[in-house]
Amino acid sequence: MYRYTWLLLFIVLPFFPVGATAQKSSLPEYLNDWIKGVPPKMGTDSWEAANASEYEWIVEMKNGRPAAHLRNKKAEEASALPPLIKRTRGPHPEPGEIHSYKVVDGWLIAFSPPEGGGGLWWYAEDGRQSYKVSNDHIVQFLPNNRSLFALEGYGNFNTSRGQIVQLRQNAQGQWMSSQFVDLGHAPDVGMVDSNGDFIVSTTETLVRIHPDKTDTVLVPKVFWTGLSPHSIATSPIGDIYLGMRQGVVIVFPLNKAYQANWLLPNKDFVRARAKN
Repeated sequence: MYRYTWLLLFIVLPFFPVGATAQKSSLPEYLNDWIKGVPPKMGTDSWEAANASEYEWIVEMKNGRPAAHLRNKKAEEASALPPLIKRTRGPHPEPGEIHSYKVVDGWLIAFSPPEGGGGLWWYAEDGRQSYKVSNDHIVQFLPNNRSLFALEGYGNFNTSRGQIVQLRQNAQGQWMSSQFVDLGHAPDVGMVDSNGDFIVSTTETLVRIHPDKTDTVLVPKVFWTGLSPHSIATSPIGDIYLGMRQGVVIVFPLNKAYQANWLLPNKDFVRARAKN
């Protein structure tokens, strides 16, 4: 199965490193070579710089080591829809963020506008047949070896809601969505680990959801709210990495709890300020 994702571009003010212009090609790839910074607090200059950053990181495990590379939004946009569906579907009534996932009888495609609303649709392989599955505001599809799940929810200054939904076919073969677990807050990004647990970063917490629907809160109050974490990876020893604007967060066990550190490519990022 394959997953395609495109997120709309947000208009932000760029940040500029103090005293130097960071060369993207020279930024260290492996996170062991990054430096620890002070976590930005919302409303401060450092948070404004992070929020306005043109640098957005995708994390991964590479050669057994945690690494990060810059997000390629143009490539995501180009692959947002499967080619046949792109050619045949025509204008859609629900534009916005697009997330596509290949299923046994076609595609599940989520249209999720940034202001909320949207919907989840099923499309045939060639895009000529379709129906609306639900009004879900899908953030990310999360397949595991048991079923297909998705992060669903939406947040703004006035509200924040989120859940994990389970997606499956009914007796007639039509796809349907049902709540698996309530997250309490809007989700940003998640993954399924090797144990079948969901690890989800919401606008408030970082939480692990177990297959029996119980949860373990890893970070009860995240400092990266608003920095749009878009990727997540885990190391063999259980460290969690979150890629977002300007930097990467590493979350690791410490004294029967979890510690979250803020990693930056170099000192220019530490000194960065948003351009007025």
